[in-house]
Amino acid sequence: MKGVKKSSTRHSGDSCSTAWILVCVTTLLISNLSACSDGEQEDPHLTATQVCGSTLNTSAADALERMGATKKFGETYRDSPKSFSLSRAAKTLHVDMTQRNSCYVYKVDDDSGHPLIHVDFFATDIYTKPDPSPEKGDAEDKFYPIGLYAKTHGTESATIYFKCSTRGGGNETPYVKATLYSAPGQVSPKATGQDLMTILGTMSRALAGQLGCAAEAALPAQITEADQPSG
Repeated sequence: MKGVKKSSTRHSGDSCSTAWILVCVTTLLISNLSACSDGEQEDPHLTATQVCGSTLNTSAADALERMGATKKFGETYRDSPKSFSLSRAAKTLHVDMTQRNSCYVYKVDDDSGHPLIHVDFFATDIYTKPDPSPEKGDAEDKFYPIGLYAKTHGTESATIYFKCSTRGGGNETPYVKATLYSAPGQVSPKATGQDLMTILGTMSRALAGQLGCAAEAALPAQITEADQPSG
């Protein structure tokens, strides 16, 4: 009987030791996780070179940072969970605007719900080149020697038309239109129209390469300053 009692006491002590070990290990794990969440965990944001399918080069990334006065960005994709990519944008050139693969970029530290930029591409079979003369143009419009024509309207929008034959929905179209819009109140006062054009021109050049029409599009790698209006 005494042997049985000693055995029972030993097992009871072992159980207590095991329980304390589990408590210590659990406490240590919780402490480590708390330390990571307090200072070691990286902020959930994208850099300027990571947004829009990583299509922005150094100059375009600098332009985006200048527009937003920040280096932390995020993306939204309408009602679609699919992020922007050149391949998806190329495949949706001929569909309705609600189905196209557009790129929305917002500032992480902004809770307005409005994007800093919204970039969209779509195929078209016609375009009208505007008259850049001072008498007929808008003072906010600036024209650039890019593609068939390229224009910015202040820091609110940018537009590029470039040659690129594509087929979709049973139709073949000769041009692609690229647009960039910025929401009111999102753009830094230090931004310029050329910042918008640098971003849109860089992305357009990347898309032309994806579509296999880089030579046809003839989009420059370096975005030059706007032309002075004639007249």
